[in-house]
This record gives sequence, structure tokens and C-alpha cells, in this order.
Amino acid sequence: MIREHQIDKIDLLKIDAEKSELDIIKGVDDRDWPKIAQLVIEIHDPTREAVKRIEDLLAKKGFRCAVEHERLLEHSGLFNLYATRAETAVDTGVSHPRQMAGDLRRTIQTFAPRCGRS
Repeated sequence: MIREHQIDKIDLLKIDAEKSELDIIKGVDDRDWPKIAQLVIEIHDPTREAVKRIEDLLAKKGFRCAVEHERLLEHSGLFNLYATRAETAVDTGVSHPRQMAGDLRRTIQTFAPRCGRS
């Protein structure tokens, strides 16, 4: 899809695919990873196995990750993974994953209503 639509840069890629997140991440072509600056992935995973695999894959692609578990849905296996390029984190002064996660969450909340989601 990235090449088909000739996309050169993705500032924020958000994935919410109801247990297919790992398959989607694995489907990104190696040539397209440098185009992606940040990711937010809602992961449905009661075992936390997919969370770990996605986090490891993103780390190998040069991302720093922060994972948050939804406390209100503690037994649901719902996680939010926030990822940004290591060089981006340094350039913007973000040195702590929790700060990065908060910054990304605020960005999404700001733009989500504009995209038809709340």
C-alpha cells in the first residue's frame, strides 16, 4: 500500500486491527520502514507474547518503544504501544519512554476528532 500510493513519509502510523497487529507489522516491507517516524499500536494480547514480539521487531528497525497496559481493562489484555525513532527521540529531547507515550497520546487525542474518531 505504501508503494502503491507512492507515500514518501509517514509521520504517525496508527494500527488497531483486533489481534492482527503482528501480521500487519510483519507485512511492512524493509524498504518502507525508514519512511515511518512514529507508531501507535493498540494490541489485543492476553498472553503479552505479541506485545513482546512487536516491541522486539520495532527495536530492530530502530524504534524506541513504550508499552502501556489499560488499567481499567486489566484482564482484557489490551495494550498501547508507542514507538518513535531513536534519533527522533534524541532530536526532540524525549529521553524517557513514558514521556514519549504521553506526548504521542496527546497528539492522537488532538487529531482524532479531526479524523472522525473521538
